[in-house]
Amino acid sequence: MYMSLQIQKNSQGVRLRLETDKKSAILIEEDGEERILLPIKNQASENTYYYEDTSGLAKTSYGYIGFYQGDPDKIKVLN
Repeated sequence: MYMSLQIQKNSQGVRLRLETDKKSAILIEEDGEERILLPIKNQASENTYYYEDTSGLAKTSYGYIGFYQGDPDKIKVLN
């Protein structure tokens, strides 16, 4: 199994880039609350440079990208 999670913080939140060969989701914890980003079915755009859809993870040729608007306390990959 191969997995690499890159986290990039900016003024609007956190950009996530997950490279994996398995089906995965990302768990985000902030202020005692949890949110799970799941892969989006039928995502129209695979823009790997800039992605700000907080509904889930968009599939790309290398894995998934997503965005979370906030400053999470913990980020964990679920698979």
